[in-house]
Amino acid sequence: MFPKTLTAGALLTVLAGALLTAAPAHADPDAPGCTVLDATADHVHGLVVFDLTCSEPRDVVVDATAWHGSADDHERVDGQTVSKRVGAGERWSSALSFAIDTTPSTDMISAQVLSWVDQGDTQERPAILATIDG
Repeated sequence: MFPKTLTAGALLTVLAGALLTAAPAHADPDAPGCTVLDATADHVHGLVVFDLTCSEPRDVVVDATAWHGSADDHERVDGQTVSKRVGAGERWSSALSFAIDTTPSTDMISAQVLSWVDQGDTQERPAILATIDG
């Protein structure tokens, strides 16, 4: 039936399989439960605008950062985060507003839209719904 001893490789394979199956079933970034209909970032006007809908209940977070400088040499000017529990069949549209008269100036705004089944579940990885720059 089974050998009485396990090789190190076989033991690692068994342990890896156990760890993979121990992950929560809902921690699936490939099944986000929400769809971003539109998302834009505009550093000239200091806006991040998004519109999304969820087919399943999700915790959704929009995290945006205003930057000064180029991609090779930049510094953070400001950051904002909004979150909401979006129910099944609901739509969430909103905007984040950044100051445009900052020193140093804002040369780019980047944002990510993320979703979780339960953001409080530390084992769950978020689904990245959208990444935007402007």
